[in-house]
Amino acid sequence: NVTGVQTCALPISELLKIQPALDNGEIVLVDRHYLSNLAYDWWTDLDRDFKRIMDEVYLDRCIQPDILFLFTISYETFVERDDGDSELDKSLFEAIQQSCLWWGKKLESERCRVVYVDGSKPQDEVFQFVMSQIYILLGGDSSNEVSDK
Repeated sequence: NVTGVQTCALPISELLKIQPALDNGEIVLVDRHYLSNLAYDWWTDLDRDFKRIMDEVYLDRCIQPDILFLFTISYETFVERDDGDSELDKSLFEAIQQSCLWWGKKLESERCRVVYVDGSKPQDEVFQFVMSQIYILLGGDSSNEVSDK
């Protein structure tokens, strides 16, 4: 069983489903959970005391992931794929990405399995790569073709 979670859009009642799913041996996929909070250093309007409290309180309660996929893309690819809602300029985009990469390396040094994904590749290639890494994590053979159906 796979439970997908987008933490940025869920009420607390949905977030509380994560631990029971893990306890039942399910795979839980979470979008922007662990690393995003760490990488908020780029947010210039963020109150520093609030950020410190978030790091001290929230991160202590986070479950460290078995695998963290860190997707990277160029600013040009970001602009091409943007739906028009983003207001990130190139310098802010690059600051966010550099912060994510820095935290990725730090988490690796703390024995978190971090997989860097070139998100600028075609969607089907990215999907195949991510699924192959999940199969490896589960002890399977990554050479099998994966279907997104």
